[in-house]
Amino acid sequence: MISVAALLALTGPAAAVCKGAPQAPAADYLADENAHRALRDEMGVPMPTAPEHITIYAEGGHLETTRISIVATRAPDGRWPMAQ
Repeated sequence: MISVAALLALTGPAAAVCKGAPQAPAADYLADENAHRALRDEMGVPMPTAPEHITIYAEGGHLETTRISIVATRAPDGRWPMAQ
């Protein structure tokens, strides 16, 4: 199942979620890359440096907080390669 944050990241904040619902500013949905970097530093995973990339960061939970950082990078030939 795709989370709401992932859908918003893929479709953009202007996508219609509910007819007539007010649209929040894009900044409300865009994660600061510092959150990605902090989590990745804790895990010893480098932040990709490709100029074209899509990032998805989520943090939440009920009794335990879970954080995720997903970064998809675009190769110079235009492909979005799978991670090895």
